[in-house]
This record gives sequence, C-alpha cells and structure tokens, in this order.
Amino acid sequence: MALIKCPHCGQDVSDKATKCVHCGTSLPLERFCSECGQVVKVDEKVCSNCGNPLSVDENKNTNKLQQVEVTKVRFPKKIIPICLGVITLVIGFIFVSKYFHNSNYSAKMKTVYEKIFKSAVDVETSGNLIQSVWYNAVFEKSDYKTNKYTKSSVDSYSFVGFNTALLSLFNDSTFENDINKIGNDSEEITKIMRDLTNPPDEYKDAYVKLSSCYDSYINFVNLVKSPSGNLSSYTEKINDYDLGVLNSLNALKPYIK
Repeated sequence: MALIKCPHCGQDVSDKATKCVHCGTSLPLERFCSECGQVVKVDEKVCSNCGNPLSVDENKNTNKLQQVEVTKVRFPKKIIPICLGVITLVIGFIFVSKYFHNSNYSAKMKTVYEKIFKSAVDVETSGNLIQSVWYNAVFEKSDYKTNKYTKSSVDSYSFVGFNTALLSLFNDSTFENDINKIGNDSEEITKIMRDLTNPPDEYKDAYVKLSSCYDSYINFVNLVKSPSGNLSSYTEKINDYDLGVLNSLNALKPYIK
C-alpha cells in the first residue's frame, strides 16, 4: 500500500482510501489530465502522456466512478394547460357531435311523421274512391263521383262490371297521377326510414313506434296501389289499415319534437 498526499490538507493517506482520515475530503481513485484527458495517478505532478503540470484542482476531476447526475424530466409549464385544452376540445367535440347526431335523428323522425301523415290522407282519399267505384258498380248505385267509371259510355243508364269500372278508374289520368304521387311519397319515406335504422338509446322506444306506424302505412299504400280480394275483404282491410295508421301516428306523437 502506497501513501499519497491529500489534495486538500496535504497529509499522507493511503492510495486505497476514498476519504482523507485527516480532513474528510473525498479522494478520487484516479484523475484526468486537463490538457489531454489522459488518466493519471493521484500523486503524479506531471502528466505522463503530454507533460502537462498537474495542479491540486485536477483531483476534483471525474474518475471511473463518476456519479451520474439524475435529471428529473420536467414538462414545460405550458404543456399541462395545453393538454387540458386538447382534452376539453375532444370532450366538447364528442358532446357536440352526439348532440347534432341526436338532433338530426330527431329531425328525421319528425320528417317521416309529417310525411306519413300527409301521404296517409292521400291514400285514404284514393282508397275510399276505389271502394266507392267498386261498391257502386256491384250494386249499380248512381253517384256523380263514380258514374264516369261505373256507367257505360254508350248508355248512361246501364252499369259496367266492377272489373271494368276499376280498370277505368286506374286508367283515369287524374287518379293515375294521384297513385303515382302516393308511390313517390312512400319511396321517399322508405329512404328516410333506412337512415333511422340504428337509433340512439334515447330514441329506441320512439323508433319502435315509428316502425309500427311505417308498417301500417306501407300496407295501406300497397292495398290502394293494387286492390285485391273481393269488395268485402277490401273494405275491411282498407278500414283496418286506415285506423292502424291513425292509431300509430297518435302513439308516435309524444315522441315528436
């Protein structure tokens, strides 16, 4: 074991010591030349590599057992409010998107409700006219609204068969336009209904009511566009579908805003 001089107090200490027993100064096991950076012994006065004179202060240089300063990672002070702002914007965007989605859904429901109501009036009018023409042709009843369909064009006192009367009605340009309008309205309503297939949670009950109303309406439309059965069954169905649409609309009314 060799002795070296404490760089602080100049007393002899062991070259194996890590602290001076006289003054308590921490002792590096080795040091570096300030000129060339070469590792030198603690007790060397001159660098063996470049000849640079070594001062006592060199002892304060780092050695192989350098302590690494641990620096805490600190975020810039502005990053926190920025992050909070971004989070607020995201939450706000989600809230606004949901609000507009629900508002849009509600608006479409209202549109369907109003269109079914208006179209159902037209369907009812056309359906009643079909029933009147059918009935008056079968029972040979004279009526100024149906005579041009139920009576012969040659003999205004004689009646034609109900099939001929109904065919004459459907060939009438005015009635044909009415039926076409009903068809176009129902197609438009069907397209909007497709957009309402997946309702938000708060509109699920309303959608069930709306679907029921739509089904009754479509049955009503199809019966008027293509009458089937006999006069009795047609009359029964036309009344049932008419009432079904009316009841469905009334059940749906509380959900329409």
